[in-house]
Amino acid sequence: MNDMNRLAGNPENLEQLTQQLPNPNNGYAGQPWLVEERDACGVGFLADQQGRASHDLVQKTLIALGCMEHRGGCSADRDSGDGAGILTAIPWALFGQWTTTPNNSGVGMVFLPKAGAEEAKSAIDRIFTEEGLTVAGWRTVPTNPATLGAQALDFLPGIEQIIFTSTQTGDALERQIYVARKRVEKANAEVYFCSCSSRTIVYKAWCDRRS
Repeated sequence: MNDMNRLAGNPENLEQLTQQLPNPNNGYAGQPWLVEERDACGVGFLADQQGRASHDLVQKTLIALGCMEHRGGCSADRDSGDGAGILTAIPWALFGQWTTTPNNSGVGMVFLPKAGAEEAKSAIDRIFTEEGLTVAGWRTVPTNPATLGAQALDFLPGIEQIIFTSTQTGDALERQIYVARKRVEKANAEVYFCSCSSRTIVYKAWCDRRS
């Protein structure tokens, strides 16, 4: 290991370093697991060591997300990015109008079709009810279409959150939610769940490449 560190610290020995690594990758110096994996999206993780929830953590996460432009693509309109988002614990205070019992509640972040959104929501309500979930209501997610590229704007879906409760908790509730979600997606391919859980939520956007 000391020999490898010494070689890595000397640019003149990069070729020699490559020769010593198993399965050299067309002259690219570095560990094979690093140079062979080229198609992964950028991912960042931020956490509070004491597990405390805070808006400051979300703000820092958005800053980190803004540093990922070099890992994203740009669409044919030369403006729309290829999508980005953040996953966080559900901010239950935001949903106090619909539920005050987080232990047996969940939230789904749903992309709805432009045409037939109300019909799609009614079908979701029905399936969730059939799976033992009680739908408490729907919340329209605030959006800012001004940040979208032309192509992304053309495909902008309806973005709403479904809030529901159950007699189940923990892993049993997660399994119940999974079955309901999969039934919805099988019934209507134009409905997309960014997330649906009793624990986490995903905020996702197809912003312009500068955002």
